[in-house]
Amino acid sequence: MKPLLPVLVLFLAFAHPSPAPILEESTPQPSLAEKAKAKESVKQKRKTEDSNENKTSRSPFERFEGVWSGTVTSTATATFLFSSTGSSSGAITIRVSKSGVVTYGNEQPVQGWVSADGTTLNWNIQKQIDDMTWRQNCSLQLTGPKSGRYVDRNKVDGAIADVSGSSTGTLYRR
Repeated sequence: MKPLLPVLVLFLAFAHPSPAPILEESTPQPSLAEKAKAKESVKQKRKTEDSNENKTSRSPFERFEGVWSGTVTSTATATFLFSSTGSSSGAITIRVSKSGVVTYGNEQPVQGWVSADGTTLNWNIQKQIDDMTWRQNCSLQLTGPKSGRYVDRNKVDGAIADVSGSSTGTLYRR
């Protein structure tokens, strides 16, 4: 046995320690309440992102976009050498683009703007006719998804005559 002892000592002196046993680390599992809370948090985040996306992608003119037509009644008072008042009714068609450009009749397209509550589209027209200046302030206030109340106020100022008037009527989107 003596010869075996030195071999055993040498073996132990040069032997490397064996690696530690491999243990799988277990991660703590969340409780059902924690899982539900995490799901609700993800749903809320998605809802907020969807809401923000809708707000930024929608045009304020979207509700007005399209072709609107109907009949309006106009009244006007003209002052030349004397004052005269008259009224008439007629058809009107306006077009509103996705970007809020309003076009009707032979008028040049003009940029509209929407009221703070989002229910009224407004636009102004001004042009020079000989020595007169014509100004028209117009609006289309929504009364339903495809209907609106049209109102305009106009004034013509000139060297020899002044005219003021207004038009009102209901327009329908086609």
